[in-house]
Amino acid sequence: RPMMKVAIVVVLAASANAFSPAALGHTSLTKGLSHVSSNRQPVKASFVPMPSPSLRAGTEMDMFGWLKDAFINQEFADPPAEGVKAIARHILVKNLEDITEIKAKIDSGAMTMEDAASQYSTCPSKAQAGSLGSFKPGMMVAEFDQAVFGNDEAGVRNPVGVILGPVETKFGYHLIRIESRNMASKAVNGAFTEEKM
Repeated sequence: RPMMKVAIVVVLAASANAFSPAALGHTSLTKGLSHVSSNRQPVKASFVPMPSPSLRAGTEMDMFGWLKDAFINQEFADPPAEGVKAIARHILVKNLEDITEIKAKIDSGAMTMEDAASQYSTCPSKAQAGSLGSFKPGMMVAEFDQAVFGNDEAGVRNPVGVILGPVETKFGYHLIRIESRNMASKAVNGAFTEEKM
């Protein structure tokens, strides 16, 4: 928790200066004070410390990167294993008849999964031929997660590289192809096995 207190103090100090009248360009608020002195001589405006543009950008990396760098230990700086994750492609449509027809075209070889996703999917991922990129359990709806990461009643996971579905979710009907998947190893504690197409 001491790190949190330092971060809060830095943020408060930076934001106090960033929002001062002079920093915001409200010189009319400070002009009236420039003549105040014991002998009524005009006083030059004093220096108001301003945070650097990167601090005003408000990003955590810009504001606290120096703090992170101060405590970095290069020997142990490599990130830990990513853990359970998958890369998948899908096609999403509103009704069962359409998804069944699309699957038949793919299964017969008349279309590839990528072409079908680009042509028929209602998901924005159609611009990437249905690619969802990398995701972890809990990032997708439960039915989608079950198809990608879950086991069936016999304890077997859906295979990588096979078109799964139709899978019904609240968004409609999906065809899913898992392209790679990292899962916890059953043989080595703390290790992960990677399956690829």
